[in-house]
Amino acid sequence: MHSLRLWLAVAFVVGAAHPGVTQSGNPAQLRPSRIVTGIRSPAQLLEELQWLIGEVAGEQKTWNEKLIPAFEVFLIGVDSKRPLGVDFVFDRTNGSRSQWQVPLESLNDFRAENLEPIDIQSRRVGSDRTLYQLTSTTLDYKGWMRIVDNYASISTVKEDVPADMPSPRKALDELLNPKGYSAGLYTRNDADGMSDRREAFAKIRENMLASVTRRPTETREAFELRQAVVRHQALRLERLFVETESLTAGWITDRTRRESRGELTLTALAGTELAGVVSLLGANPSYFAAVPTTDNAVVTGRLNFPVDDRLQLQVDEFFRLAGPVWKQRIDGDKSLTAAQKTARKQVVDLLFEMIQEGGTLRVLEACIEITPTADGLHQLLCGIRTADGTKAIEILKLIPQAVEGFALETNVDAVDDVAFHRLKFTEQVPESLKSFYGESGDAYIATYKEAVWIAGGADALERLKATIALVRSTPGEPTGEVLIGKARLGIILTHLDHLAVETGFDLDQFLGRDPAAAPEDNDKTRRGGALLTGIDWRGIALPTLRKSEEDRLTIEVRQHQGVLSAHTHVQVGILQAAGKVIAKVATDKLGEQ
Repeated sequence: MHSLRLWLAVAFVVGAAHPGVTQSGNPAQLRPSRIVTGIRSPAQLLEELQWLIGEVAGEQKTWNEKLIPAFEVFLIGVDSKRPLGVDFVFDRTNGSRSQWQVPLESLNDFRAENLEPIDIQSRRVGSDRTLYQLTSTTLDYKGWMRIVDNYASISTVKEDVPADMPSPRKALDELLNPKGYSAGLYTRNDADGMSDRREAFAKIRENMLASVTRRPTETREAFELRQAVVRHQALRLERLFVETESLTAGWITDRTRRESRGELTLTALAGTELAGVVSLLGANPSYFAAVPTTDNAVVTGRLNFPVDDRLQLQVDEFFRLAGPVWKQRIDGDKSLTAAQKTARKQVVDLLFEMIQEGGTLRVLEACIEITPTADGLHQLLCGIRTADGTKAIEILKLIPQAVEGFALETNVDAVDDVAFHRLKFTEQVPESLKSFYGESGDAYIATYKEAVWIAGGADALERLKATIALVRSTPGEPTGEVLIGKARLGIILTHLDHLAVETGFDLDQFLGRDPAAAPEDNDKTRRGGALLTGIDWRGIALPTLRKSEEDRLTIEVRQHQGVLSAHTHVQVGILQAAGKVIAKVATDKLGEQ
């Protein structure tokens, strides 16, 4: 139990002592930005976790023996019935840090039984009876704690806890109360503080880029690609951080309805680049507006995402750098013949050329439908907008040379300027495909200037013809929809898993990752996932999802009058699978008590 306590306590201190950066500046001129995060109360959090893990997932023993003892370590001296929060604070002088807002039941117990056991000493400062200095030689930690409204507000920067600071409860109530969030976050910014936020983010961006170091086995091209990806991420985050006017996100665990829901709303400061981007989202009709869907679809998806100038430059750079890297991976695959390698590299060139030409559309548009049939099989239909979809024919012709076991029949049918092609197996159809789509395993591809489509399953060709005719004859209207996605996770993930196992597909290999890489070879940003290494989440989650009839995940993103909103809905089968995984992680990773 002592080792567990120390491990959890160090995690708390690391969060509270998130390293700031020092830059020149006058503290009196600071305009710190603040992201307020919080939970309704530790007691409610524990009740919801007990419901998720103990009742829904059926892992009450793990909850009693592993998780509750772990959580109780942090509740000594804490008022478990009031909101608890962590603010993320940024300014150009002190950089970024975390500020904990802990409701107190007993200050003396909190100091003596919560802080001191992990070697954090607290000393009152002078005659100020509400300010404490925190130090730890063992943890190399220095901080400050202000007691206000029976909250302990803790930060590494003294200016974050002034004598006249408002009660943390006010900000937490403003976040959690209006919509009854179990947990949430919000930030509010003004135009006057943009320059300070930009300077504050400059060091964050520098640290993000510095974290990307070249791996011992990595080629120069692959390293440059990873650097570019992180640089692009940093630039997008900077725009979001600097130019957002308001952002609110919240999560509700509804035990009565046996589901969870999340939502997010965002507005940008007027006149900013971000405001221009937000105003474009969902503002134009979707090319795929007329594609029909059904309530029982296994997967349904629509994407209508405009591409602004900055994103287009990033897309162009990504594919310019990605081409050589993908070719290196092809050359390094010893299972391929020389002819297959040549064909696959030609596919890369043609595909990237099509993608880059698609930049003239300035929009990413796609749709997908996977629908069950009366006989227990499924039908597939998906499409993507193109600048010139007829160029996909040259890629299709290379598939039999690039991948063993396929044959292509071009121009098996045509309607006006739409050409239809059939891709089929030359050998036995994989059982995972036959059991899902039907015996033939044939896929039909339609190509014409505006789009490329693919369909599979029963009556694929006729459905493809009918859908294309409907889309071309029924123009859509602006609806504000940016992304609509619904999926029965148990069904689709089980199918994809069976297909991957049967065909030997390896996602890490496809993405160019080395699963055997030492931890020091990985990006620092990925180390947070180390807790899940060695956990057979597929073997735990998939059987649970497979048995559930309530395994639907829904995501919707819309824009209306400059307000971007997103909603997600998670059914109880997914929550059950998540609870099973958490219980397994607790059993395997938290150690002996």
